[in-house]
Amino acid sequence: MIMCRFCGKEHERNKQKCPAFGKRCKKCGKANHFAVKCRAQLRQGNHKSVNKVTEQDNDEYEDILTVGVANPETVNKKENNNKKKTQLYAGMLLGKDVVKFQIDCGASCNVIPISLLSPNIKLEDTKTVLIMYNQSKVRLLGKCKLKVRNPRNHKLYRLKFQVVDNNCTVPLIGKRASEAMKLIKVHYENILAIDSIVTTEKPATSRWSLQQIKTEYADVFTGDGCLEGEYKIEIDNTVKPVQLPKRRVPVAMMKPLKEELQDLQRRGIIAPVER
Repeated sequence: MIMCRFCGKEHERNKQKCPAFGKRCKKCGKANHFAVKCRAQLRQGNHKSVNKVTEQDNDEYEDILTVGVANPETVNKKENNNKKKTQLYAGMLLGKDVVKFQIDCGASCNVIPISLLSPNIKLEDTKTVLIMYNQSKVRLLGKCKLKVRNPRNHKLYRLKFQVVDNNCTVPLIGKRASEAMKLIKVHYENILAIDSIVTTEKPATSRWSLQQIKTEYADVFTGDGCLEGEYKIEIDNTVKPVQLPKRRVPVAMMKPLKEELQDLQRRGIIAPVER
């Protein structure tokens, strides 16, 4: 059951169940809503009144994820009355209350006004600075983690929110959380990622196999790669030499160790000490 914004009554989420569907308003003459829910008077001003949640101003029903709120939360926001509203909203359970969040795929974080938080929620300090679309900066009061439940599928999510003053913005769910909650889906295979500096597409380079690398650089993989010349090790004669006890070799390793030492000696890498 929802609180319908077209007829003002509770009924199922089905436009056929709404008594206002197909009827004309006696106040404005438009279809699909009653005069008691008419918004004609609201369009005369430039400001929405405080303590009202911004609704989508459509006369037709739309199949979007919205939950009717009997007691709207506090929002102070200016709207351009001549511009069609295309924001996407979703009702989420915050505790026992349904809160209307704006789904903003352009936001890099989740934002919530402090008035929607319970008094026992403790805020953590944050150094994050929010920069709005008009390049203005918003002062943050802190950050917190909240449990949010989607009433449509009853799934519970734990989201990190940046907390702002009441007059700053409506509650927002950002891009990353919106994708994780499956509120939106981005088809990355249809998107060409453009680097901020290099705008031309880089040519694809084929990966070489190990055999191709060995064939191309055969001189590197032939022999032991000894360095030219001789190196004299400098020894400090004032330091008293120390003779460490020889390390015991397990019986099972005796034969392979002896064969390896003989191979190193044959290749001239090591030489036996006679004295």
